[in-house]
Amino acid sequence: SVKAEELQKVPAANLMESLQGKLPGVDITRSSGAAGAGINVLVRGNRSLTASNSPLFIVDGIQYNSIQDLNPQDIQSMEVLKDAASTAIYGARGANGVILITTKKGASGKTRVSFNSYAGVSELFGYPRVQDAEEYKQFRREANRTTGAWTGPQDDATIFGSLLNSPGAYWPDLMLRNGSQQDYQLGISAGTEKTNFYISLNYFRENGLFLNDQLNRYSMRVNADHTISKMFKIGTQNQITFYDQDIRRDPLNTAAKLVPLEVPYDADGNLQVWLNNNRTVSPLMDEQPGNWENNNRTSRIFNSAYVEFTPVKDLMFRSNLGVTITGGRDGLYAGSFTVERNGAQPLARFNTRNLLGYNMENILNYSKQLGRHGLTLTAVQSVLGNRREEVLAQGANQLLAYQSFYGLANANEQVSISSTFEESRLLSYTGRLQYNFDDKYLLMLTARSDVGSRVEG
Repeated sequence: SVKAEELQKVPAANLMESLQGKLPGVDITRSSGAAGAGINVLVRGNRSLTASNSPLFIVDGIQYNSIQDLNPQDIQSMEVLKDAASTAIYGARGANGVILITTKKGASGKTRVSFNSYAGVSELFGYPRVQDAEEYKQFRREANRTTGAWTGPQDDATIFGSLLNSPGAYWPDLMLRNGSQQDYQLGISAGTEKTNFYISLNYFRENGLFLNDQLNRYSMRVNADHTISKMFKIGTQNQITFYDQDIRRDPLNTAAKLVPLEVPYDADGNLQVWLNNNRTVSPLMDEQPGNWENNNRTSRIFNSAYVEFTPVKDLMFRSNLGVTITGGRDGLYAGSFTVERNGAQPLARFNTRNLLGYNMENILNYSKQLGRHGLTLTAVQSVLGNRREEVLAQGANQLLAYQSFYGLANANEQVSISSTFEESRLLSYTGRLQYNFDDKYLLMLTARSDVGSRVEG
């Protein structure tokens, strides 16, 4: 179990990043150095060669896989379930482990206002060093000397041609820069004896290691709980998140293969489009305005509500309902002189997607303590559904670059349109019996039945 204080010790954009090295048996790594890169979480290693190995995330009792939406400042506590007995109640979904997350709530008393911010710098570490211009010349001379093609400086012109007197360039340094992060969070909480609420506003910005690689995230959270009577309690948790992300294709693969004698600019200071004997477009061309654009925008709304009924002591019934609505679009425009196209016709692509997920659970729990004997009976009925619709359109040879990916109607070659539809439902019944004696000996029996369906088109 991890408390809020532990999460806030390490500033991080992603909730799971702040837990790196703190959870035994949990491996947390960042997928890449790009802005907004995802986090890979493994609980006790890989379990499958082809399927997902990510754990199941439960936020305030509702399944929620978009963990990157959550601000670490909004978290009250986290708990990782790793053993089979603990995860059994979640069935096959909990096979890779379960991470339970509880968000903050308001408390009775005076209104509390908090503001948290941080700024950070990210640097590339351990990138392999490639040869500079002089090292490359010596390497080529030695290679040709062993074959008899180089016997002295008089043979340099034959080996290096027009690049003999070039000062060269260290291409990785022309691509890379230090990244940066900024995070601002405002929290307000208040409450009375019967009603409490918590409101949070957050803005996060990250600049990656390349130019035109950046992420802006805006989010708001509202949690509220109200006690109607001794028997009834209701509450709701709501999260709204918006992403605006620019993605830069990694240019280092191209830059690392360039001869170090190549220079990015000609004698007049103009950027050279073609390098490597006119076979490779300069990776710096992707930084030219209007030549490359890859922009993703995503809006996600996560709403959940619960009703809790306690008719008698030791017996509790709770009903949870959670709905996640996601809408987004990805737009790509790659001009002819980009790393992506390398002289081919311009490409434009536009992708839209809509996702709907819902989760409803009815939980009946009976707990009784008699002396040194403790008994807990739990019954759960749940319905989990997901629906995904996606449309992709793309075309080549769009003549007007300023139209970016909005001018697909002007693309006259390689035009294609495709759509995707997926829908799945899962109906589950679970029962669990727990018996403990003297808080030393524990017996747990769990039974679960799942019925599912899936449609793709």
